[in-house]
Amino acid sequence: MDRWLNVVVVTGITALLLMGLAAPKSHTVEAQKLVLKDKAGKVRAALGENADGEWGLTLYAADGKPRAALQLDENGEPQLDLRAATSPVRTTLDANTGLGLIGPEGTRRAMFGMDAGEPAVGLADKRGRPRLTLRADDAPSVSLYDEQTIRRVFLGFGGGDARVYVLGGVPKRTPGTTVDMSRVGVQSSALIEARADGTLSLRLHDPARHVPWRAP
Repeated sequence: MDRWLNVVVVTGITALLLMGLAAPKSHTVEAQKLVLKDKAGKVRAALGENADGEWGLTLYAADGKPRAALQLDENGEPQLDLRAATSPVRTTLDANTGLGLIGPEGTRRAMFGMDAGEPAVGLADKRGRPRLTLRADDAPSVSLYDEQTIRRVFLGFGGGDARVYVLGGVPKRTPGTTVDMSRVGVQSSALIEARADGTLSLRLHDPARHVPWRAP
């Protein structure tokens, strides 16, 4: 009985070895998450799904805080997130909004990217309200916005003429509401034009959009 048992064991082991030698070698590693640690056992890199449900690669500093991440956001868009070691300032890069600078308060303070298919630069205050925009399209322009995010100063081109448009007396509105610039009850405005033929003009508008004074 022991002899037959030994034969069965040896035969089984031999069969397993032959199966292992005959099995094709795979160059693919499958896992839900890959974590790399340093000699001290600290996590320095992680590839997989993070706590926010986003998939990507995250690199960690020695203090255990994430410093860089290449991931897909909740909409499946690629995003690169870089975090400073000595301050809460962040730099982001994604396929939609372009390059962004995040201030210590967590709001986007600067943006360089594409707006309606044209390159644009935007600057915002600490509350994330747009205060300055620069567009470089067929008619490049610079716009300045007040604390109500209403455009008050416009410098740009129109029909080949250089224009400076200044709005004044815009009534206050409740925070959080939006305002259609074409419907704002502007109290007064001024338009300075430098035409392509070299002539200059200045026009003042009253609240009724009339031109009570102009020169020449």
